[in-house]
Amino acid sequence: MGIVEGFEMGLDLLWSILTADPLLLLIIILFIACFVIYGVILNIVREYWLKRSGICRSYLGYY
Repeated sequence: MGIVEGFEMGLDLLWSILTADPLLLLIIILFIACFVIYGVILNIVREYWLKRSGICRSYLGYY
């Protein structure tokens, strides 16, 4: 069994576990969505503070 077959078997196993319990799938989707939202907010705050401090004005394109 090669790497590709093992990877496909692992994906099939993961998919069967997630579809067997819809609540688990919902929890995982919400968990990932929360991290994405957190990352976007953190990026916006960092850009705001960099723009405000004037350190990276030319890098960010703010003149």
